[in-house]
Amino acid sequence: MIKATSQLLPALIVVAVLVLTHVVCAYAEQSFDYRVAEAVNRLGELYRKGVNVTDAVRLLDNAVKAFEDGNYSEASRLLNASLNRIAELEAVADRIYMLNLLTKALIIAILAAIPLLIYIFLPRLYLYLWFRSRRRWVVRR
Repeated sequence: MIKATSQLLPALIVVAVLVLTHVVCAYAEQSFDYRVAEAVNRLGELYRKGVNVTDAVRLLDNAVKAFEDGNYSEASRLLNASLNRIAELEAVADRIYMLNLLTKALIIAILAAIPLLIYIFLPRLYLYLWFRSRRRWVVRR
């Protein structure tokens, strides 16, 4: 009985370590997936506001690739870098959104003003050119 217990104890320890490792890895993977999903949602909001998110997306993509390759420390570092970049972009997102909105409004105003400007200035331009081209003409009776 003592012999069976002495062989059973290391086996139980190995099984317990494997189960614990599996639980910790599953939690780490779930935590990583949750953080990546959060980052993707935040990037989607920034993209909808017209912010250039290519650097943050590249960092996030590299983090996911590193995680899939099993390089967890590099994946965590890249994910943190991506989240920091996202926080920087969120700080200027409203200003960029307003700038894009004002640019679009200005373009619409210019395009709307073109017909009015043509209506006002085209007859004057035509008369000016007509008088200029015929100023040396002499009228005979």
